[in-house]
Amino acid sequence: MEIDGSLGEGGGQILRTSFALSAITGQDIEVNKIRANRPKKGLAAQHITSIRAVSEICSGKLHGDQKGSGTVSFIPGKISHGDYEFDIGTAGSVTLALQAIMPVLFSIPGTSDIVLKGGTDVKWAPPVDYVRDVLFPFFRHYGIECEMNIVKRGYYPKGGGEIHVKIRSPHELKYEPGQKGLNIVKAVINISGLSHRIAQRMEDAVRENISPMDMDIQIDDRKTNRSPGIGIVLSYIDQDRFMGIDMLGEKGVPAGTIGKRTANGLMSMINSNVTIDDLGCDQIMTLIVLGKSNPEIIFSKKTKHIETNLDIINMFMPDTLEINKLDDYYILTNINKFVQGQ
Repeated sequence: MEIDGSLGEGGGQILRTSFALSAITGQDIEVNKIRANRPKKGLAAQHITSIRAVSEICSGKLHGDQKGSGTVSFIPGKISHGDYEFDIGTAGSVTLALQAIMPVLFSIPGTSDIVLKGGTDVKWAPPVDYVRDVLFPFFRHYGIECEMNIVKRGYYPKGGGEIHVKIRSPHELKYEPGQKGLNIVKAVINISGLSHRIAQRMEDAVRENISPMDMDIQIDDRKTNRSPGIGIVLSYIDQDRFMGIDMLGEKGVPAGTIGKRTANGLMSMINSNVTIDDLGCDQIMTLIVLGKSNPEIIFSKKTKHIETNLDIINMFMPDTLEINKLDDYYILTNINKFVQGQ
């Protein structure tokens, strides 16, 4: 199967989804025009680690996996759970590499222990706390147990972060509804190499702007790191609703402003009809394909990443997923069930 790497959002999403689905379905692929419309064209360190990880997990054959390469081909083999370690070598996102790996391991029963090294809290990628506090609870409703230990934080430009992830996949991916009435907002403020007072100002702003409900606020202060940094992840889980919002600290932007923006953003989602945040939607689509039963997925904005994932998924599994508009929202539906392990 030939895949145009400049399709849709034209970035790493195409590679991660294509390689995961190639491994799951057994379909050989060639991806060309990789990031052809981006300032830095071709494969970067994070993309190379992601596709090599998928290849190792399924004993595949990979060609063209060099930095800057515009074309890469992949012949998948047999998927195996096990102990794996992958080092991006830069501040490239560990969670984006994990995004490629997880659906592959979810597709067969078993247990894996994964070590990933690189950036844990970087731009244009979900922070590790978002994956742990929003996506992992969603996966749990399918019987998938995921645990994460954040050994080291890694910020731009030096990276150096490290996470350990354990994945236990069941024999059948069938969604079971959750407990209603939790109504808890969790906040994790990560900070390294900066004054603790900055994190406290961020915490104060969150408390001031979250409507009355239970809150669990944690400050993860690592004191020193290869690169200084600060970020925040707010999450809300209640029955079949999974949503989060995150921001990284920026020079010239007060900590209180970041706390207020994230709090207001989360409250806006909580008070809407969505069941998952827009950025989370594109990250669960490959799991929805594998699910024997799924929840109602309602989101507010059809992003480029969502549209691109939809196109790629339907290339491998035609007429599997569809998105329909309902009033001011969108609904994602699995209309053609994929059998796990086929």
